[in-house]
Amino acid sequence: MATTSMNLPLISICIANYNGAQVLLPCIESVLSQTCAAPVEIIVHDDASTDNSCELLARSHPDIRVIRSTTNVGFCISNNRMARAASGAYLLLLNNDATLRSGTLQEMLATATSGFDGVLSAPQYRADTGQLLDRGCRMDWMLMPVPILKHGTYRAVTVMGACLWIPKLLWEQIGGFPPWIGSVGEDTFLCLSAWHAGPGVRVIEGGGYNHVVGLSFGGGKIINGKLRTTTRRRFLSERNRLCVMSTFCPSGLLPLMIVLYIAEGLIEGMIMSIVKRNLRFLHEVTMSSIMSAWGLRRTVRAERKRMRELFGGFPVLRWIGILTLVPQKLRAVWHNGIPDVR
Repeated sequence: MATTSMNLPLISICIANYNGAQVLLPCIESVLSQTCAAPVEIIVHDDASTDNSCELLARSHPDIRVIRSTTNVGFCISNNRMARAASGAYLLLLNNDATLRSGTLQEMLATATSGFDGVLSAPQYRADTGQLLDRGCRMDWMLMPVPILKHGTYRAVTVMGACLWIPKLLWEQIGGFPPWIGSVGEDTFLCLSAWHAGPGVRVIEGGGYNHVVGLSFGGGKIINGKLRTTTRRRFLSERNRLCVMSTFCPSGLLPLMIVLYIAEGLIEGMIMSIVKRNLRFLHEVTMSSIMSAWGLRRTVRAERKRMRELFGGFPVLRWIGILTLVPQKLRAVWHNGIPDVR
């Protein structure tokens, strides 16, 4: 059984919590119920919650280490703080709204100790229905995740940050999550860094995790056959993907990719404005994300330079090889229609 023993833990489970009163304890119980041949510690970072999640945790599991933030700092800084405090050789970043299925932790450990030193995850299932959401993802040319559903058909390029395993040594080499991302897209950054560094990304075959999709930002959920999201989530997604692309895309392709990315965003923004009969999406998502990314240009330029110094350039053929040509947004519209953005 997994324990919270501080006797030289091999695995550090890092759970970022914000107002997770309804989900935090089931998340922790799913970790404690794992059968794992290694000592485990659990660290919770509370991001200035305004509910009673910390009080519930203190009553139920007083031995679990909690890092309390006095201000809301976001997902990236929360995980960076836990990683610095972690004692384990391996980190498992776990959302408070995710629960591990039986056998997941042991299979991750077995994969990591068999010689794979990159990013790992597990099959993701929707918590309310049990529907398989992905076995990791490919990525399209705009860095949108394309879910892999068929077992053993495609290698994963990226995985969701809701359940992400990484050796602490690789985490420290990469530098963790960039604070400027805040939330949304940090998993893409970390996975591309792992590809940049060499080992890449894998998804274990068994186990898995159940995820309450869209709890944090109210988006990313299919309801009655239609994708529902929020302007806040879409803003963060668009801005951060543009910044991550500007960090990793090979120099010879970068100007073209940025032009295409912005053009696609403007076209989508105009279509959404016509369909919704208002300019909210164009203003709050499209234009705001482009301007915010422009404001981060010096930070992103420094990040790109740092990555190139660490790992060298990202070869053009390898970059092209990990991307798919058909935009995921077109796939989503084909299957679910125009998204409901609130």
